[in-house]
Amino acid sequence: MCLIPISGFNDMPTLIPTPRAKKFGHAMLLVLVFHVVLAILEFSALSIIDGMFDLIGAVIGYCAIRDPNRYNVYQVLCYSIYTGMDFFWGSVRIILLATKATKVPGNTEWQYKLYVITVVAGTVFYLIACIVSNFLYRELRRILRELSEPHAWAPVEGSQGNDLNNQNPQEVGSVRYDSIGPEGDRFPGTAYKIGGQQSEKSRLVSESE
Repeated sequence: MCLIPISGFNDMPTLIPTPRAKKFGHAMLLVLVFHVVLAILEFSALSIIDGMFDLIGAVIGYCAIRDPNRYNVYQVLCYSIYTGMDFFWGSVRIILLATKATKVPGNTEWQYKLYVITVVAGTVFYLIACIVSNFLYRELRRILRELSEPHAWAPVEGSQGNDLNNQNPQEVGSVRYDSIGPEGDRFPGTAYKIGGQQSEKSRLVSESE
């Protein structure tokens, strides 16, 4: 699952982070701490739905970077999109509060003030969280792109490697292609050898000629 690895974290594709990616990962970990604090404040202001969604978002971000030696690029992207959508809806709530077009949860004055604070501060937080996670995603995507490029799998100079370009064009894998018979009496075709052994059919053809 992209958002939360219910089936197990080991099944999720991960990347070994570079030092630059680890810096963004540490910044994102700090962001997640504030995300949990924001969710607790929303629960205190009786904004239960907002608090639940923020807890889910914090779990997604934590699952993406919980192992410092391997980050999940897809979950980082999910967290970036998640906080970006929260920023949009937070901006909408600010407009609704300014125009008094929405009902504020809570029965006391302090809950009303706390709700207003969480809406305004939360919107700013969502923007920061989206930017930080997006920087981390772009760094992980760069690593993934470098791994997928052809030169990433080229053998080290001086090593034998398994590059097909270094192999004899008539010997690839376990199948070899040779011509049978003397130079002047070769069979006008190709005989196939598996494991270096001449096939019985090609031997009979060459002997008959």
